[in-house]
Order: sequence, then structure tokens, then C-alpha cells
Amino acid sequence: MDSKGKPFKGRNCAKKMAPAFRFMEGDLHNLQPAIGEVNGMRSNYSMAMIEGEAREFGACDVEIADRKIEPRPAIRGDIARIYLYMDASYPGRGIAG
Repeated sequence: MDSKGKPFKGRNCAKKMAPAFRFMEGDLHNLQPAIGEVNGMRSNYSMAMIEGEAREFGACDVEIADRKIEPRPAIRGDIARIYLYMDASYPGRGIAG
């Protein structure tokens, strides 16, 4: 419960109730710099190849459509390696699947 007596939800609840979540959230392999506006729009969408080349963010080569995100080609390998690392380090949580 927060200071107003309301139950925690989502990320705040996970921080309070799940020690493994705190390790995963603070894992340096899980922390990457990101442009705030893009990160906010990205939400927790899954990665996908999106047809067309609509660019909403100027020179930032990222596409977001239909609750999917297509990152720029130069960082796709980094993202894949992070997913594999997190899945191996924290198995059974559906990270890479």
C-alpha cells in the first residue's frame, strides 16, 4: 500500500513484491540509453519488421505501428544479444519467447 492506502500496481508492485524483478530491472545488460520520446511511445511492444518506411521521429531510424516496433538495423544484433542474455540469466520468464 502506498501512503494513501492504495495498492501498488504494475512496476511499483513488482518492485515491492518480487526480489527477482529488482535484479532484472537493475541488471546492467538490461539498461540502455534511449531517446525519451521514442522510449515512451515504444511502451512494451514486441519487435517486428514493419512494412514501409514511415518515420515519426526525424533522423531516428525507428518505426512504431500496430503495437510493434522496428529498431534500426545497426542495433538489432545488440537487442537480440540482450534478450538472449536476459533469458539465460532469468529463465522461465518468457523473455526471449
